[in-house]
Amino acid sequence: MSSRAKSGLFPVAGAAAGTLLYNLGQWLILILLTQYAGIIEVGLFSLALAISAPFSLLTGMALRTVYVTDVDPERSFGDFLVLRLAGSTLTIVVCLFYALATGTIGTIFVAVVFCKSIDSVTDIFCAPLQENGRLLRIGFQSGLNGVVSAASVAFFLVFLDASVDVAILSSLLGSIAALLVSLPAPRVDTFRASFPAILQIAQTAWPLGISAMVVSLMANVPRYVLNGYVDVGAVGIFSAVAYLTVIGTAVVAALAQLLLPRLVATNRTCRYPALRSDITKLVALTSLASSFIVVAGFFIASPLLSWLYGNEYNEPFTFTILLAAWAAGAVSWMIDLGLSTRRQFRMQLISSLVALTAVTIASFILIAKFNLEGAGLAALIGSVIHLLMRAIFFYNPPPTARHRRPPGQPAQQHQPDRT
Repeated sequence: MSSRAKSGLFPVAGAAAGTLLYNLGQWLILILLTQYAGIIEVGLFSLALAISAPFSLLTGMALRTVYVTDVDPERSFGDFLVLRLAGSTLTIVVCLFYALATGTIGTIFVAVVFCKSIDSVTDIFCAPLQENGRLLRIGFQSGLNGVVSAASVAFFLVFLDASVDVAILSSLLGSIAALLVSLPAPRVDTFRASFPAILQIAQTAWPLGISAMVVSLMANVPRYVLNGYVDVGAVGIFSAVAYLTVIGTAVVAALAQLLLPRLVATNRTCRYPALRSDITKLVALTSLASSFIVVAGFFIASPLLSWLYGNEYNEPFTFTILLAAWAAGAVSWMIDLGLSTRRQFRMQLISSLVALTAVTIASFILIAKFNLEGAGLAALIGSVIHLLMRAIFFYNPPPTARHRRPPGQPAQQHQPDRT
C-alpha cells in the first residue's frame, strides 16, 4: 500500500488537536454529569462505556492499522468497510443482548453502544485519509464529534433541564455528524468488495482485534471489580478521576497512528536496526515528557480534582497512581508502533494477554483491601507488565525478523494507491 505522507508539522498537529478536542468533549460530558446528575448516574454512564468498549474494539479488529500497513494492492477499501460494518452490527447485537440478560439495559446504555458503533464506522473511513496524508480531515471530524456531542448534552442538561437519559441520548448527534463528514472521503470506485479478500483480512486482523479488546479490558477490569466489590458509585468516582489519563492516552494513540505511515514507509527500504533506532528515540522522548507530567500531577492532584468535580471525587493518591500507569502506557504505545510496523500482531496479543492476567489478579486482591487506591495500583501493575512484554518482543525479535522486509514487499517497490 502506498503511503504518500504529506503530513508536515501542521497537519499532524491539526489531527492531534482534533483528537484532543473529541476527548475534551467526552470529558465535558462527564463533568456535566458530576454537576447535574448524581454519582450513580455517573457510574452508570462509566459502566456502559466499560462494557461496550471491549466489544467494539474486538469486532473493529484495528482495521485502520491493518489497512495502512497492508501490502496487497488487490485488497480494496470496500473489503475493509464491509468487515467493519459487520463488526459494528455485531457489537450492537451482543451488547444489547448482554444488557438485557444482566438487567443493565437502559437509555444511557443504548446511547453509548450506538455511539461506539457509529464511531467505529467513522474510523475506517479515516484509513484512506491517513494513508494519503489528509490528516486535517481526520482531525476535523474528530473535533466535530466532540464539540457536537458535548454541546448537545449541555443544551439538554443546562438549558432545557432535561433528564440525564435524554441528554446522553442527544450525544448521538456528534457521532452522526462525524460520520456524515467522513462519508465523501473515498471515491465511489473504492466500494468494491470480495468475500475471499474479506476473509483474508479477517484472518490477518483477528489477533489485533483481540489484542485491542484485551487492552480495553485491562483498563476496565478494575471498574468491573469495583462495581462488584463496592458499588456503581465507586465506578463513577474512579472513572472521573481517571479521565484525565484517558485524554492523555487518546492523544498518544493519535500521535502513534499518525507516525505509523512514516515508519511503514521507512521499514520498506530499511531493515530492523533502522526501525529499532527510530522506536528507541520515540521511547526516550515519551519517557521524558510523561515523567514530567507525573511529577506535576502529584502536586496539583487534590485542588484540581476538587475544582473539576467536587469534594466527592477528591482522590489525589488514586489520581497520581493512574498518572504513573498512563506514563508506562504511553511508552508502551511507542514500542507497539514497532510491532505494528513489523506486523507482529500475535506478539501484541501475547503481551496484552499476560498484562490482562496480571491486572485481573491484582484487581481482585487490591480492590478488596484498598478500594479506589487498589484499582489504581492494579492499573499500574498491568501497564508496567504490558510495557515490559512489548519491549521484550520488539527488542528481541526472532533472527529472521531482524533481516527480512515486510512480507511480499521488495525494496523500493511502489504500490498503487487503492483510493
